[in-house]
Amino acid sequence: MKKLSIALFIAAFAIISVFLFLFIDCKMYYYGESKYNICKKTLPLGLKPDYWDSRVVFPVKGFTIIDKFGFVLFQKGTRVTSDNDSIEINEIIDYSFNDDSIIITCIDAYGVIRLVECTKIIDKQHDSELLIKILETNSASLKSNFKRVNLKNNQEEIDNYEQLRTGSVFGFIFITIVFLFESYIMNKRRTHARRSL
Repeated sequence: MKKLSIALFIAAFAIISVFLFLFIDCKMYYYGESKYNICKKTLPLGLKPDYWDSRVVFPVKGFTIIDKFGFVLFQKGTRVTSDNDSIEINEIIDYSFNDDSIIITCIDAYGVIRLVECTKIIDKQHDSELLIKILETNSASLKSNFKRVNLKNNQEEIDNYEQLRTGSVFGFIFITIVFLFESYIMNKRRTHARRSL
């Protein structure tokens, strides 16, 4: 009975660790921190959020939006030109999106808050599929039907999610080691009991 209880506890702990990892991974998608995107979340226009830390590039670029081909559209250091205006993104602080467009709120190289909109081009005469425009800061384009992802003010929440995800991985590894050790001990006892006969 004791062996069955230990096995059930180990199995339950392993399953909880895996589900916790997957749940947190889904929550981290819009922050660019998802490892596997099990929930199949998406951004419009085939865009994908990513986070480029020191494991990816140095100096750290931070939150990044890439297109469906894997090319960087927006990140620290990206220059955006639209009509008679041009900015260099210093930091992306949040973004909003609906089914067919995305609006980035960023701080430019001069410390000014700027808005950049990315939509699909309907006109087939263009080489690009995406139209990128720099908007006025008080633009009416930010409508209520946009989902907003706040990157700057949610850093503590993102860090907590990252710690929980890492903890679930270590918990799974720990419980796997305990399971293997317990199996080894039980196997040794069986072998010893057979030799005693």
